[in-house]
Formats: sequence, C-alpha cells, structure tokens
Amino acid sequence: MGTFPQTRAGAGYIARHARGELARGRAAVLLTALDACEDVPAGGDVPAVFHGVLRDLVLAARDLAGPAWLAAASDDPDIAAFTALQATPVPPSPAELDEIISRVLRARFAPPGLARDDGGGPGPAPGPAAGHDVAVRSHVPAASHSQRSPAQLRRGIAYVIQETGLFPHRTVEDNIATVPPQHKPRRRIP
Repeated sequence: MGTFPQTRAGAGYIARHARGELARGRAAVLLTALDACEDVPAGGDVPAVFHGVLRDLVLAARDLAGPAWLAAASDDPDIAAFTALQATPVPPSPAELDEIISRVLRARFAPPGLARDDGGGPGPAPGPAAGHDVAVRSHVPAASHSQRSPAQLRRGIAYVIQETGLFPHRTVEDNIATVPPQHKPRRRIP
C-alpha cells in the first residue's frame, strides 16, 4: 500500500463516495500526489530532495479539505496540526504526515455516524457541513408525518446548496434561485 496507507485509503474513499464532483476530482489529485510520494523513505528524517513532493501532498490535501472548512474547524486539534504543517520548512516523518492528513480527511469526509477513533464521539469533527454538499432540514412536525402524502411532505423540506454546489461566478440571489420551487403558485399575481 506504500508509504501513506491511511491517507491513500481516505482519498480513495472520497474519490468513490464524495457527493460533489469537485471533491472527487480533488481526491484524484491527492491520489496522484500520493503516487509521486512512493519513493519517499518510510522511516526517520526525510531527505531534502523529497520536501517538495511532500509539500505538494500537503497542498493537495488542503485543497481537498477546503481552506474555508479548515479555517472554520481550526479549533479541532487535528485540523490545527494540519494547518501548522503549511508553515513548517521541514516536513515530519511520512508516518506522522500520514496520520495528520488522514485525520483531516476523516474529519472532513467521514460518513455521518461513523465513530472517530480519537475518542471525539460519533461522526466527523465539528465544522461546517462536514463534507456534505446539500443540507436538508424538515419544517414539518414529526407527529403529522403519517397524516400527509409524500408530495405534501416534500413541500415542507428546504434545500440549501453548500460548498461545491455553489457557483462562484454567480450572486447569492442567483445561487439561491438555482433550486427550483417545489410547486407552482395556484394563481398569478397581476
């Protein structure tokens, strides 16, 4: 499996299961950066000739996790350790780097309900959207679910497009208007 088995497993999972095409593409870039790291010696200090390759690996992982998400989740110790990597001139050992990057990927892209291995409780680390492209919240009271048709229940659900689902060249209003209305008004207002 190579020098970075945990990071490779995480990037492979994201490449296959991420909801957004952008995240899947960035996971593929991270897998390519991992392929470039195959010749990095596994133990001890890393020779200077490999520092650039490892820096590229960290940048690919940063792009995959998303700088905005990393900033919003910076109070998490794993995220803080990863963010500190960008300022260090000499990368840590490959085993330590693998652990740091894989923890960030797990925190960012773990499926909901998956237990974290650091004792932090169920699910991904705290942070915005934790890897989800669409957030869904129902405004229908739970008691009335059985009394309504599926079409009526869908009308009570609001969709909020987040992160990779947004179009950066559009205004906020245009992005909001991207999700079409669930039903048409019964009459037109003149």
